[in-house]
Amino acid sequence: MAEQRIKEEYYKTIQESGFLCGIPEIEQKNAVRGLQIRIREYKEEELIFLEGEEIKEIAILHSGTVRGEKFHMEGAVDLMYIYKHGEIFGAEAPVSRMKTSPLTYMANEKAEVIFIDFQSAIQTEYASRIALGLLQILADDNIKKLYKIEALSKRGQNYDLFEDYQQQSWWVRILHPYGSGTVCPVFMRQPERIVI
Repeated sequence: MAEQRIKEEYYKTIQESGFLCGIPEIEQKNAVRGLQIRIREYKEEELIFLEGEEIKEIAILHSGTVRGEKFHMEGAVDLMYIYKHGEIFGAEAPVSRMKTSPLTYMANEKAEVIFIDFQSAIQTEYASRIALGLLQILADDNIKKLYKIEALSKRGQNYDLFEDYQQQSWWVRILHPYGSGTVCPVFMRQPERIVI
């Protein structure tokens, strides 16, 4: 396979995404050169992946923002997550047996996305280390989605978001109609990513 050279700014975004976290930093540029990478720009509201679409690439957001949405048969749409610079989205599809996108991904504004062919990633000498990095990213993403599902299942209740400064973490207080409250930890340090 021919080596591919990409702009330094794209390399930095791939590095920031955590995709290379299992590879020693000194070897990361070599690992990226062995991947099949393409870059694509999207206009605001342009479709990136449709729910149920087969995906063979891992997407990393280089610029702009992307919405991950779940559409329901009755017409309702749930905003699951807003992805920002350096975040990976749609990675569960090429890794899964189904190979299909669980969400619809739309450019929330003008966006530039880095796509890495999954097969090229698992056929390099760095495959096991890339797989470990993806496993960690998917596990983190799964935890976020579980909190989101819990929040969506409690729609209609009031929520209060507050920060525990000592623990440097965010908490969601679910306020029940009768005044009692349940406190749930949110293991993220960026509250703007929590969409309730």
